[in-house]
Amino acid sequence: MIQTGELELDIPPHTGQDIRLPLELPAEQRPAEQWLDLSFRLKQALVWAEPGHEVAWAQFNIPPSRPVEKAAERTDGKSIELESAAAEIRAKGKDLVWTFSRESGQLESLLFRNIQLIQRGPTVNLWRAPTANELDEWRNPPIAETWYRLGLDRLRRIHVSMNVERDAENRPVILSSGLLKLPDGETIFEVETRYILYSDGTLRIETHLEPVAGLPDWMAGVTAWLPRIGHELEVAKSLRTFSWLGRGPFENYPDRNSGARVGTFSSEITDLYEPYLIPQEHGNRSEIRWATLTDEQGIGLRVEGNELLNMSLHRYSQDHLARANYTFQLEDSDVNYWYIDHQVTGVGGTPVPTLEKYRTENREYRWSYSIRPFEKPKNQ
Repeated sequence: MIQTGELELDIPPHTGQDIRLPLELPAEQRPAEQWLDLSFRLKQALVWAEPGHEVAWAQFNIPPSRPVEKAAERTDGKSIELESAAAEIRAKGKDLVWTFSRESGQLESLLFRNIQLIQRGPTVNLWRAPTANELDEWRNPPIAETWYRLGLDRLRRIHVSMNVERDAENRPVILSSGLLKLPDGETIFEVETRYILYSDGTLRIETHLEPVAGLPDWMAGVTAWLPRIGHELEVAKSLRTFSWLGRGPFENYPDRNSGARVGTFSSEITDLYEPYLIPQEHGNRSEIRWATLTDEQGIGLRVEGNELLNMSLHRYSQDHLARANYTFQLEDSDVNYWYIDHQVTGVGGTPVPTLEKYRTENREYRWSYSIRPFEKPKNQ
């Protein structure tokens, strides 16, 4: 928080007034982003609300008057020790071990202070349990029918190769390549992932998806689209507190987020579930800059994107959500599922499909973010 204040306004209905705000923006050590947050509240009690009730709000991004210097990049990985075996590659640092499987070509585990924070992933993921809007048949055929017919819910990742080296800054780099195949054996995407390890325990993940096969038409003249493009992580059940800088505090999607403030928010995983009439995709938060997921002791994971990310956290697998007809049929998985997405398809409306600009197209994608284990200071 840079500055707060109150202004007493008396503006009659159907009129306007120019107001000069006494803002004092910092000349030095400017944040990368600055937001002006305006909240309009009642002065006195009315029949329908108490004093202080918020009747309107607005946010404005204030660009810096001069470019903000980027933070220095973590420069080396010389303290990361690599152990290469026939079945796996281990990267060891202070209090942590990253384990990569040679069979799957993916990260299989993160052990931090003897706690297994990550149990699998990040795994490239295109699927989500369809929303009611994607299942209902109104004027158009349900897009979910096309997804199921293709087998997007049953994609297979085929490992092709894995190479290990150190770059010019002595950072361990693991390059993994593979294929995403449909159930009929057709390749839909070629996948290349670069894992870069830093001495402070940070893992930078760079992913490249190259489309191989096109998608069929959803309806005459309209090509089908994908549910999402991103990663799925299976994390420890003890990680339950989700905090983020992005749109919130409530659920929001790319086509339904203008009513959600940009800010810092926090929620327990049990409060992130949305009890829709039928279980389905839910709980997305959009335009996320960074997020943390921690246990009761403050130990957990921090994710920072090079671009705005979408994220959601589920206690149930996508398959379980898609098959259940009622909420009471849902049972907690042995892990929590953290979805870190480069792009998420919007949810549209019941009689109106998701608008074209909010659909995840079948095209080439590149994205990156970093993930780091950490422990919060005891006084926070």
